[in-house]
Amino acid sequence: METYKSKAAGFIKAAGRSAGLVARGYGVLRGLMPGFMPAAALRAALNAALPFVNIVASAMIVDAFSQKRDLRHILSLALCAAAINFLSLAASHLLKRLISYLTANIWWIYETPLNEKQMSMDFARIEDPETRLARQKMNTYRNTNGNGILPLYWSFEGLVCNLLTVLLSVGVFLPVLAPTGATGGFAGFIDGRLSAVLFAALILGNSVFGMAMSAGRTKKIYGIMTGFHFPNLIGQYLMDNILGKYKIGKDIKINGMRGCMGDTVNMVFKKMDETVEKWAATESLYRTASDVAASALSAVIFAFVAAKAAFGKFGAGGIVQYIGGITRFNAGFTGLAAQIAELYANTEALALYFDFLDVPDENYRGTIPVEKRLDNDYEIEFKGVGFKYPGSAAFALKGLDLKLRVGQRTAVVGVNGSGKTTMIKLLCRLYDPTEGVITLNGIDIKKYDYDEYMGLFGVVFQDFRLFSFPLGQNVAAAGEYDGARAAECLRKAGVGPWAAALGGGLDTPLYKDFDEGGAEISGGEAQKIAIARALYKNAPFIVLDEPTAALDPIAESEIYAQLNEIVGGRTAIFISHRLSSCRFCDDIAVFDGGRLVQRGSHETLLMDAGGKYYELWGAQAQYYTS
Repeated sequence: METYKSKAAGFIKAAGRSAGLVARGYGVLRGLMPGFMPAAALRAALNAALPFVNIVASAMIVDAFSQKRDLRHILSLALCAAAINFLSLAASHLLKRLISYLTANIWWIYETPLNEKQMSMDFARIEDPETRLARQKMNTYRNTNGNGILPLYWSFEGLVCNLLTVLLSVGVFLPVLAPTGATGGFAGFIDGRLSAVLFAALILGNSVFGMAMSAGRTKKIYGIMTGFHFPNLIGQYLMDNILGKYKIGKDIKINGMRGCMGDTVNMVFKKMDETVEKWAATESLYRTASDVAASALSAVIFAFVAAKAAFGKFGAGGIVQYIGGITRFNAGFTGLAAQIAELYANTEALALYFDFLDVPDENYRGTIPVEKRLDNDYEIEFKGVGFKYPGSAAFALKGLDLKLRVGQRTAVVGVNGSGKTTMIKLLCRLYDPTEGVITLNGIDIKKYDYDEYMGLFGVVFQDFRLFSFPLGQNVAAAGEYDGARAAECLRKAGVGPWAAALGGGLDTPLYKDFDEGGAEISGGEAQKIAIARALYKNAPFIVLDEPTAALDPIAESEIYAQLNEIVGGRTAIFISHRLSSCRFCDDIAVFDGGRLVQRGSHETLLMDAGGKYYELWGAQAQYYTS
């Protein structure tokens, strides 16, 4: 008994959770496509009601013929039914066009909430592998089962139509169950309450059976398709990141990777074939069982209604009305049950969708406005700062004490993994320190308004990205921009003549992903454009992480020769493996093993023959001297 109660309680809890997720999902759809749900509900009401108009009208016409009513009366019934049909179908067609208009951009916007969330969430969350896997899993759900928000869109009109069909059909066929007072024999049984109860139980039982078949089919198919998630993930990766990227074609060609790619693609298609076969077999089994039950019920319905008519319960028109009403009830209930089962099976995908949207922002956003200073007199200080990346037991940065003064040029150097880029991420509040504090003009940076604080920095990260948008938009990081300012920033970054020579100027798209006339650019040109983007922001701090890594020695020398013009009166922080860049900086911070181990000018640090900077300088200098 307790087991039964616990199972029932578990089912009720799961059903309530699923209903809550579905309701929230329709709330999302209502926000994405205003007007869709009212229009779809109205069209569903028309489509649900029209068959019953025809059923009742047909019954009335048949009765009129059997009663030998006036031909004018019969024609008026027919014309009235025809007019209702015409108006209903016309309205339904117009609503369909309206719905098509309202939902035309569904394929563009249905992931809008996910994209907006990902762009606004903490960077720590974006870098978290679990976040990326969750997004990939949602894509897999969508591509295999079609699960997620889309099933709510697809099923809404059908849900409303089937629900109204059930309610209307009950009103149409319910009178057939009412007794007329016949007594004795088979006529008394057919007209009695027991037969009515048995008949109603049979209809309800068949509907429950259909619902069970739908639920079982959906659950089975869901399990089959879930097994395809991993191969689909591989296929999606190949299509999105390899086969569809023309820029990596040379790597595939030169390394003879065609066979490797072919084997992987064949594996994905083999798994897909196996999945489709299982799906088809399951679909056939469950639907056959439902069809057999529905056919048996139809036979019983005809027999029951015909028997009642034979004993004078109603006329020929009643036969039309009640058989039509019961048939519509069975179809509506079965359809409604199938859709509910599919929505219930969609619960996991919806839960993943909303879990993603509900990921909390852990970084404190702050409220203090950042003082706007024309003299850019800002001072940032690290005080005992330590940091561990999420999921890591080791400190990537430990005990950092560092002050960055206004107008200063600071070079940050060290081997890979020494903590240089981590320090920049903390400086820009992409992460918050695990221990210690970072201050801006003496105030903890976490207390400042987050967006205003971020506006203090123009950064070029080592793994920066340019996009297949026009050059000007890449520089300004915006759709609307100041062309003269963008051109000046490109000039300062050393790519002005190249940009001016482009056929479309600042309107020239980068790369050929979307436009055959797009400009293919070298790594060095891309890096200079990224520097121009940092300059366009006109922030008081400019941070360049490996700013010349893709440049040849001559271009690198030109960049540093123009350093004062590029940076102007701003505070500049350079992270570089090439220690030659350090000679242009006022101050050098040397990192090793996550700690700041040395600090000073180039000449001062070279005087310490046992120091890390002397070791790094000597290791690089040997390749330029003999």
